[in-house]
Amino acid sequence: MIKDDRTFLKLSIISVFLLLLLNIIRYKAPVGAIFGGSTWLHLSMIMSILNGNFPWQDPHYLGELSYYPWLQHFIIALVHRLTGISLVYVFNGWTIVQTIGLMLGYYLLGKTLKNEKLGVILAILILLPRSTLRVELLPWPLYTSYMLIPIFLMFMYRSFRENKPRYSVYAGIILGLSLLFHVFTFLMLSLFSLVYFLVTYIIDRRASIKKVSVKNYTILIITALLISSIFWAPLLVKYHGNTPNPVQDQGYRFSVYKSSYPFIHSKHNPLMLIEDLILNKIVSKVEGGEFVGGLNNIILFTLAISSLLFVKIEREKRILIFSFIASALIMRFNGYLQLPIKFQPIRFTDFIAPGLVILAGFAIYSHKSYRKILAVILIFALLVSAANFYYNPNSRSAINPEFGTISQKYLLKPNNGSYAFMTETANDLVNARSKYGKGVVLANPITSLYLAGMTGYKFVALPPGFSNVFVNVNSRVRNAKDILECKNGINYSLLFKYRVKYIVTDPLINSSCLDNNKNLKLIYLIRNVTYPNPWKKAHGEVKIYLFNTNKYTIVEEGGIPLTYYGKKLGLRLAYHNVDLKAREYFYKYLKTGDVSYKKKGLFLTDFLISRAETINGAVIWKNPFPWKVYGMKENWSGSLMQAGIMKTMLLAYEVTGNKTYLDYGNKALNAFNIDVSNGGLKVYRKGRVWYPEYTKKNPPYVLNGFITSLLWLRGYYLETNNTLAENLYENGMQSLKYFLPEYNAKNWSYYDALGNLASRKYMTLQVEQMMWLYRITGDNLFYKYYRKWKVDIMAVN
Repeated sequence: MIKDDRTFLKLSIISVFLLLLLNIIRYKAPVGAIFGGSTWLHLSMIMSILNGNFPWQDPHYLGELSYYPWLQHFIIALVHRLTGISLVYVFNGWTIVQTIGLMLGYYLLGKTLKNEKLGVILAILILLPRSTLRVELLPWPLYTSYMLIPIFLMFMYRSFRENKPRYSVYAGIILGLSLLFHVFTFLMLSLFSLVYFLVTYIIDRRASIKKVSVKNYTILIITALLISSIFWAPLLVKYHGNTPNPVQDQGYRFSVYKSSYPFIHSKHNPLMLIEDLILNKIVSKVEGGEFVGGLNNIILFTLAISSLLFVKIEREKRILIFSFIASALIMRFNGYLQLPIKFQPIRFTDFIAPGLVILAGFAIYSHKSYRKILAVILIFALLVSAANFYYNPNSRSAINPEFGTISQKYLLKPNNGSYAFMTETANDLVNARSKYGKGVVLANPITSLYLAGMTGYKFVALPPGFSNVFVNVNSRVRNAKDILECKNGINYSLLFKYRVKYIVTDPLINSSCLDNNKNLKLIYLIRNVTYPNPWKKAHGEVKIYLFNTNKYTIVEEGGIPLTYYGKKLGLRLAYHNVDLKAREYFYKYLKTGDVSYKKKGLFLTDFLISRAETINGAVIWKNPFPWKVYGMKENWSGSLMQAGIMKTMLLAYEVTGNKTYLDYGNKALNAFNIDVSNGGLKVYRKGRVWYPEYTKKNPPYVLNGFITSLLWLRGYYLETNNTLAENLYENGMQSLKYFLPEYNAKNWSYYDALGNLASRKYMTLQVEQMMWLYRITGDNLFYKYYRKWKVDIMAVN
């Protein structure tokens, strides 16, 4: 038996290096699970950095757009650029850095806690959690961030124990860097340091110790915030996420994410088969008949529990371990991690493992045959790695080592050609941007993961549907999934919310209903695609659609029409368009007799009633958004919208006979008889009545809106014999005749009293209105302007 601990540690590191090096030589790509897009996502992100498109957004969080500042991608891209070594080999080699970094980190932590003997024990034990040596372990930023954990623990422990501020600074630097590698580790360490500080502050009664604790903790946090400002500063300054407050948006994202990533165990691995037989009744099953947890965690758990029997740990070290485990449990029960369905003593997340490693280390430290125990642990870890190396089916999926060379535009085809369509799709998306402009892409999750890194685009990813990754998928993402699968009709409001411009469908998505949709334009088609998802292989086509995001497009959400007013206003509830849609349904019902149209029309009418505001015996509707064209603030009203809703109330009364609708029509009419200053729709213009389309103290006096309001007031009078409606119409007509000459330009007409010329659309409408008024009144004034403005339009054409 080897007696020198340093020799034992070196032997362990060499063994790890040789095994991983063998893997890199034999296989050209990481042989981790292709499911989830892990390999391709991170490689494509690195490639994106090399192409000058750093993908600041990660679609991996339940469809939410998430900030993506991971430092590891920069480092790998830089090494590749400086050395010229194949990006695949640099990427693979990072696994060695992770493993050896973890071992050395825990070695130093053990020396700090006790001595070199404990350091060697911790270095070997760290091979157990997450099966660190398994070939399926990929060089993810999450794993890289774990290298920082023991270093952070060491500096923080020394800071509080020795009262040396420099160690607080060192710990703060490590904590800040952890955020730049992966946010999960940062959250875990931040919570841990808070728990550790609170526990030490509470149990120590001496004022001097309390003062030291506050000082050291403050230095640690301030340093961490400064280092991690690369992450959070841009968030606060220019974040363009889905909620107005970037901090709130990040918090929401963390709260809906319910589980850490499971680790895929190959069912072809003989050791895993034995493990499955032992743990089949204990460990919960996940997709593909594989499981989370394993024999390695049982060993770790047993060793940790044994430490309670064999080892008397000093108070500071007990606090350290307690704080680490407590913080992990707090995160779990707070919904951040997936809660176990039933009692699972061996199902530990990566976040609780460091505390167990320290506990188990003390247990082995007190055992006389600790070297024999460590030798068994090392052999076990190597056997697991070797078994995965030879039996893991994922090892057959290799990426061409020329990935990342100048000759390739984005991601090279893998050797077997299964992913060839990803390259073509990425290139087509880039071509689409040059033709149609930038825009967010909606796609299924795996496709999103691949393409996000290749193109640098922002993606809205759909829920992957695998219970072992995500749970409690929020309704907005489920709506996106329904769009691509054509379920529950087509609800495009979510696309406007996320500013989606391109939709990518693949063989996993039934997109046949999208082809004939008027809002979508098929711009690219890739045929004969074999989709390589190992759980659900599919053959078919990849289609890229352009989504029409023109202003004022009306969509529906929950049956309520919403209007998209461009990027600044976004998707808004506009009552005049709700009213317009209700009238359309009523007209279709009267024409066809289809009761479904009647139900939809009444649903929208009832919705309008529920949103009406009562003012001085009248009801009025106010749009809940600003309209900067005329300086209208939120909750503005207008005669055109009000008169249209009155018409809808009449139609609802006609098809039902329910006088409630007629009563609301009469109450809406009363608003025309109340001054704008009192919340109504009437103003006086040079002593004459005017019903403004945009109500304010000094309205713009839009012509076409005023005329349409008068025509609808007349129609209301004719159908109800309401004398108020007749008087309002007659008074308005007198004003119209008086002011109409002021809307005549030299060869055109004015749109409003501010001197804005009417567009061709509104000029045409005003010509038609002149003819309607002439037929109704017989007044030659209207015929005069009909002839004049009609000739003006024809002359321009």
